[in-house]
Amino acid sequence: MMKPKYNTKFELLMEIIAMLYLFVTLLLANLNLIDSKNFLTPPFIVWTLMWIVIGFNKKKLVGLIDEFVIHALAKANKISMSFLMYSILLFSAILISPFAKSIILSRFQIGICLLFILFAFTIIRFFSFIYYDRKGI
Repeated sequence: MMKPKYNTKFELLMEIIAMLYLFVTLLLANLNLIDSKNFLTPPFIVWTLMWIVIGFNKKKLVGLIDEFVIHALAKANKISMSFLMYSILLFSAILISPFAKSIILSRFQIGICLLFILFAFTIIRFFSFIYYDRKGI
């Protein structure tokens, strides 16, 4: 019987799926398609279980990551963290700009925008890791 192979790509893909699931669930809750009045809704439980799976996989990956994967992941993290920093800086500058006084955003809309930035962050991190992993840098 073969053991399932867990690697860094799988971990990054699981993070994308978890962020996408949270993003879609919050949008459906905002449209009143999901009951969001109680705390323990099925989407919340599924999202929590996904993060538990990601956490267990990280513990399995501790001894399996070689030096090349660490180097490629460091480059991917550098690129994605730069994107995250600049996008949140730009978003906050737009929100506090005197030119944007006519833009009225609720807390939920601001949260959705920040969640979209985090979703884009995970996608950029995943694809830049794949790029560096295949290129061999």
